[in-house]
Amino acid sequence: MRESYVLKSCLEYIHDIPRAFSFLIFIVSIILALLVPKNSLICHLSIAFASSSIFYIFISYLPEKRKRKMLKVHLNNSYKEMRENILSEILFATDGHCSSDEREKLLNHKYFKETFHDKKWDVFCNAINRDNHYIEDIRNEFELFNRELDTVILLCPLKENAYNAFKNVQGRIFTLQKLDYKTYADDIKPFCRTLWEIFAHFNHVDGYYDNDPIQDRIDAL
Repeated sequence: MRESYVLKSCLEYIHDIPRAFSFLIFIVSIILALLVPKNSLICHLSIAFASSSIFYIFISYLPEKRKRKMLKVHLNNSYKEMRENILSEILFATDGHCSSDEREKLLNHKYFKETFHDKKWDVFCNAINRDNHYIEDIRNEFELFNRELDTVILLCPLKENAYNAFKNVQGRIFTLQKLDYKTYADDIKPFCRTLWEIFAHFNHVDGYYDNDPIQDRIDAL
């Protein structure tokens, strides 16, 4: 089990072009160390490079990979939990009750769109306008997920596109937290619009789409 994990990690390591080049030099160093005279400078340099490469893989790369995998699993669970809890609030506000089976089905964006299309979504928007505690509970779920994103951004080195994507999500959460729906009733509209975009997979540029951009970024960690 341990050997298969190390082999798989090494294969993933060399998928990146700079790392693949380093791996090639590592192989060449081993070959040179075996072929050239034992006391030559080339032999000593080859052994030193090969040793440092092995040291890096086991001391730095593999632990970093394990940490990234743990953060990915944790963030994925947090994202699903946030969506499930928000769907519970939506169902309670709309129907007055919530079943786990229905909530699980609503995680599918197509089923969500079919269920809440037109009048039923209006029922939800009117319900949270009358009873603001639903909004507070949903905002709390967003805030908890925002803290999880902070942890990942802090502990996991991200490529620029992934970093920007997560910061964009945090920016949208920050905007939702700043809405003053108690003073301005119209602030309910952007709040509901954001929920529709998340669960129905919709934006005003592309319309409806199948993929979940947030989930895609989590999966790419």
